[in-house]
Amino acid sequence: MTLLPAKAGWHWVKQGLGLFGQQPGALTLLFMTSALFMLVLVFPLPLVNLILTPLLMAAFSQACVDIEQGKTITPAVLFAALRTPAARTLFRLGLLYMAAVIVLVGLVAVIEHDTLSKIAELKNKQENALVPPEMIPMHFLWTFLCASLIHTVMLVFVFFSTALIHQRQMKLAKAMFFSLFGMLGAVKAFLMLALIWFMTLQMAGVLLAFTLGDNPVVLGMVIAFVMLLTPIACCSLHAGFRHIFAASAPAD
Repeated sequence: MTLLPAKAGWHWVKQGLGLFGQQPGALTLLFMTSALFMLVLVFPLPLVNLILTPLLMAAFSQACVDIEQGKTITPAVLFAALRTPAARTLFRLGLLYMAAVIVLVGLVAVIEHDTLSKIAELKNKQENALVPPEMIPMHFLWTFLCASLIHTVMLVFVFFSTALIHQRQMKLAKAMFFSLFGMLGAVKAFLMLALIWFMTLQMAGVLLAFTLGDNPVVLGMVIAFVMLLTPIACCSLHAGFRHIFAASAPAD
């Protein structure tokens, strides 16, 4: 297992920006379409969007490969994985991801049962009432932060496993094995990558708030910035995938 330095994360950011800059409109539209599709599925089928996550990740991964090969991204890339033998394996990966998310949410619910019960009681008494900040204990915030970090790691793991399955035609167990050890060897690079994107988001929020003041428009602009930042971050993950698995993970 090759250990990558922290500066590799910075290189992934630069490569991701370069990749996104080649077809920014197409990648943004692809992400927005995927997000809208997932949002529509949440209401009638709340767990199906989790199962389909690897299939949509495969579409974005294929879009990055197409850009590297000088091809123009088309809406057909959304269904790229469905037209390959890897679709069934990606579906099974989605089932595992769904199970992991259910376990994570269940653990949070058990650990913070008392706080969640109090919040639910307040909501029942006063419909659409805002939860007072003093009602939320610090341990709840720490639990939520830890769960968010764990879920982020899970998403990176699923992204890498998806790319290995879709691009290298790997079996599920082998793809998960290489994803795990690839991530362990690049911990410093991932920390640098996460720090850069976190600081970028924080600085954008502070700048907008300082410029526009206490205005609901600020929240809308921050959300729009996040929507723009997400496909760039995915391009950076693709750059990381290409770096980590350039020669370490042969295809089946």
